[in-house]
Amino acid sequence: VKGGEDLRQDQRIEQLFGIMNQILDQDQACSQRNMRLRTYQVIPMTTRLGVLEWMDDTTTLKEFLKGTGSEQDSKAMEEVLQTHVSWVGKHGQYQAMYQKVSRTHAIEEYNKKVGKIPWDMLRRSLFRISSCPEAFLVLRTHFVQSLSSLNICQYIIGIGDRHLSNFIVDLKTGRLIPIDFGHAFGSATQFLPYPELMPFRLTPQFASLMFPHKDSGLLRSCMQHALRALRESPELLLNTMDIFVKEPSLDWQQFARQQAKKQGQTLIRQDAYPKQKVDTARQKLMGYNSAHVMLTDLKLGHEKSPEFSALKIILLGDNRDNIRARIGEKCSSVNEQIACLIDHATDPNILGRTWQGWEPWI
Repeated sequence: VKGGEDLRQDQRIEQLFGIMNQILDQDQACSQRNMRLRTYQVIPMTTRLGVLEWMDDTTTLKEFLKGTGSEQDSKAMEEVLQTHVSWVGKHGQYQAMYQKVSRTHAIEEYNKKVGKIPWDMLRRSLFRISSCPEAFLVLRTHFVQSLSSLNICQYIIGIGDRHLSNFIVDLKTGRLIPIDFGHAFGSATQFLPYPELMPFRLTPQFASLMFPHKDSGLLRSCMQHALRALRESPELLLNTMDIFVKEPSLDWQQFARQQAKKQGQTLIRQDAYPKQKVDTARQKLMGYNSAHVMLTDLKLGHEKSPEFSALKIILLGDNRDNIRARIGEKCSSVNEQIACLIDHATDPNILGRTWQGWEPWI
């Protein structure tokens, strides 16, 4: 039983995942790689109370990483967290840090934090639940296949707040399962005081799991297959999203009021905010550059903030280092869109400025 939230949003997102699974199952390449998402039942009872299906043999990703049995690993995680909090505080909190800290300095500090975390924590955690080396390879493949598909599916729906406790790991199969969808359709970028600027979680532990290939190889190819399959059936997904337009949840109604207030509007059209969010999903399925899509949400929520100009520069990237900065508003192919997404998700200038609770160095 879960209280305090309108679980209609979680229920509808699980329904969207179900539609996405149908699309992935019908695609030969995705079906062969078993790229469907594991879903669970959500039953809203009131607008602030509901029931979630219990999933056996699972644990949160954070507890899974801590389960390596090494006190040194847990100590390193805590020390790096405190280092980041102190570093942000030296600059007068996040809003000032966005403006004051240069790209070079943010990247240097981020790489120092990553260097203090053992690179193979996730690898060792998976090995710990494997009966033999061959089983580890199977579990690792399952983990990467599920990570690839859920990152693409979550990106299309704009799901944010992907900290380590918002994933659970199936201890029997090694597959990753997303949970808790309080922030969806870009609300983590638009409404959080420290806006999320990454499209999904692809942090160092995820990349290092596939060493030496990291974010190339299986991870990239599975993401390409998933995105291609979804882009080939856009209307099925977009039509399903109409429920958000016709019956917005309490959170959506509140977000609509917040958006209208920031834009100086007194009259609120009930369907304007939901339609805007469905249009954003449509842009993603049409191949638009993820940074430019996210810029729309950032503008809606933070354009009048003093740090907006700095946030925009951070989001769009640097022509010398970032593929997404060189491509423009729309990508020419699925592969180019994936290249933009990976560049965007792994940009140390973004990750190095992210809220501490997200733990982007892990």
